Amino acid sequence: MSSGRLDPGASIGQIGDIYGAGGLRALAGSFTFWQFAANIALFMPFGFFLHQASRWPGIAVVAVGASASMLIELSQGTGFFGVFPCPYRIFDVDDLIANTAGVVFGLVASYIAIGLLPFTRPPRLPDLAPPGRIRRAVAVMADLGIGLAAVTAIQGVGVVFEALSDGHTTPQPADLTPTLNTWVGAAVALVLGVVVPLVRADRATLGQAVMNIAPVRTAQHTTAPAPWAVGVRAVIRFVPWILSPTLLGPVAAMIELACTFLTRERQSVAGLASLTRTRSVPSIRADRARGDAPTVVMEPLT
Repeated sequence: MSSGRLDPGASIGQIGDIYGAGGLRALAGSFTFWQFAANIALFMPFGFFLHQASRWPGIAVVAVGASASMLIELSQGTGFFGVFPCPYRIFDVDDLIANTAGVVFGLVASYIAIGLLPFTRPPRLPDLAPPGRIRRAVAVMADLGIGLAAVTAIQGVGVVFEALSDGHTTPQPADLTPTLNTWVGAAVALVLGVVVPLVRADRATLGQAVMNIAPVRTAQHTTAPAPWAVGVRAVIRFVPWILSPTLLGPVAAMIELACTFLTRERQSVAGLASLTRTRSVPSIRADRARGDAPTVVMEPLT
């Protein structure tokens, strides 16, 4: 894997040739073999701990691992999408294959651990307390991370297809204008911040869904927000990052966090403007089952 390749299995073929010519001794001294093995080993903890922490279905864990590997390869092969005048490393589809295989091995190890080790099967506790600031912040960061990944993927796919159409074996640096980047970011924000929540019955974003929380109307603790409220939340959360990811975005995030310390129900600016608050999905379901009476629990410290 000394040069960028877009032909799947080339490294595996080289490893087979090395083994056929010199056996295990030759394989043990092969850089190609050890680099391929290292790429597998690198992503095994990723698959193991992601499954242990999330308990997502196996296919979801593999999909997230493969996506993470793809983003790494695209950033390496394009000089961070044109930020540098040339790629600082290479794009190699075999690295993607090896990384994904590592996720699969880690996933298998997680299933084995669940079957053998009792401490990997903690008892389920009712999730009825108001979600803390850390949990809500992680949901926001997940939304921003998903958005960044989507923008990067869109740009990267264009780079790869351009390279293939021009007959290159390695993707070339992207030549993307600031205006195009802004429009791509706006399109992704529209989908993630408006379209996805409106499609979902609970009006949650993907980041909120990952953390098992959802917004509700301030005056009606089990009713999903109105469509206009979804739009308001999306504008406040995403627009600053689109306009200025190095200044306005971080400042807006700090203001949002500060607002949760100043309001009685720990609402953010987005929550105040859209007349919504955030609750855990199990608590919403529990209140609906008992007739829309808010669940009374001790609030967490975070």
